[in-house]
Amino acid sequence: VNMISNDISKLPLVIKSKDQEGWKRNTTYYLNDVFQVPNRRYTMVATIQKVIKNYLMSGNGYLVIIRNTDGTVDQLIPVDNWNVTCQEQTDGSRLYYVTSRLFVGLRTSFRSDESNAETRRITEEDMIHLMNSYDSAGYGRSPIQNSAESIGLGLAAQEAAARAFN
Repeated sequence: VNMISNDISKLPLVIKSKDQEGWKRNTTYYLNDVFQVPNRRYTMVATIQKVIKNYLMSGNGYLVIIRNTDGTVDQLIPVDNWNVTCQEQTDGSRLYYVTSRLFVGLRTSFRSDESNAETRRITEEDMIHLMNSYDSAGYGRSPIQNSAESIGLGLAAQEAAARAFN
């Protein structure tokens, strides 16, 4: 898990734009600054490592988008999967209840949430949710757990076949 998350986190994040001559690196796009310093605690490498580790271990990786008053992205905050609760609303949208000390002093999805609170309500527009194959509750399943079950099923099938033909 560490090796995979470390390797993925080292991949460069590059914004490109297309013009008449083809695709070129866009060095003036505002997200370049966010990709350099995504929040006040972590580098982008550490942020991606944290999200990918959570994804591999639980099937869910979460990244909360903090926006400026004009709606542009200001910060990206990784959140551990055990600090997130997902609820599906009657209109089919998802609402996340998320706890992180990095939220203190920041404005999130709902203005009514206190700015010094650690637990916030986050709309799906402000959440990047990496999710493996999921259940009806909106949570992913760990790729490691899926692999272990596949191996177990293969071993059980092999044992059943051996009994049948002996």
